[in-house]
Amino acid sequence: MSGHTRAIRELAYSKIHKIIVSVGFDFTIYVWNPYLENYIIKLDEHENPLVGVNCLPALGQFVTADAKGIVKVWNIKDYSCIQTF
Repeated sequence: MSGHTRAIRELAYSKIHKIIVSVGFDFTIYVWNPYLENYIIKLDEHENPLVGVNCLPALGQFVTADAKGIVKVWNIKDYSCIQTF
């Protein structure tokens, strides 16, 4: 598997949607299917190193947070950013 260019900070898994979300110090979010070698999508809307990720499978969303305190909520179905605060 290849993707991140710097260290991975955290992983989150959604059993319902069968995805792994990884975030790291390269400001990038990768969404993976654990049964495939390559990532599904690369999201690079953060402008700072990422420090956390959590899946909310019942809501069909995942949440990312960066070192400057920016939090983004993402839709699992189309990987769009729903909210930034």
